[in-house]
Amino acid sequence: MARLHTAFFLTCLTLVVGSCSSAADHMSKPGFDITTANAGDVIAAQLGQETTTFGIASERGIGRATIALTADTWSDRIVLRFHLGNLEHMSLRYADTRIELSVASTSARTIIQSIRNGQDEQRIAPDSRYWLNVRIVAGDGGYIDVELPDDFLDNRYGEFSIHWIDVYR
Repeated sequence: MARLHTAFFLTCLTLVVGSCSSAADHMSKPGFDITTANAGDVIAAQLGQETTTFGIASERGIGRATIALTADTWSDRIVLRFHLGNLEHMSLRYADTRIELSVASTSARTIIQSIRNGQDEQRIAPDSRYWLNVRIVAGDGGYIDVELPDDFLDNRYGEFSIHWIDVYR
């Protein structure tokens, strides 16, 4: 059922954002330059008044992308919406910062986050300015929302990259 949902989502995204053809797709949206590493990865930007949501679908469940701002400024809130059954690992990189996120595939759905600035890695808590707010919407058609951290938004960095794995194989 998850593959059927992903196929449906990919079809809808293709209709909405146009044709996506190659493994290193370069998709320019109003205000963004989006580059994906795999042909089966699709990212669609949905612009709201205060929030920009990037809908992410991944045929293989493992992917990478870079999103760069080409307009004047980011929205006040940026959400990555993963249309995946799980998100066992996600890495967000910007400037010299790398934030790692893991959502346990158990029923408890424990969330673990850490930050790496240079060589040092340390766990972070919800009161950290690097914390990624996570919201899990379960069920058929579910998704996982990951909100970019205050540090990224406050410093107005021009781009970020993400790497994701739905389930370790």
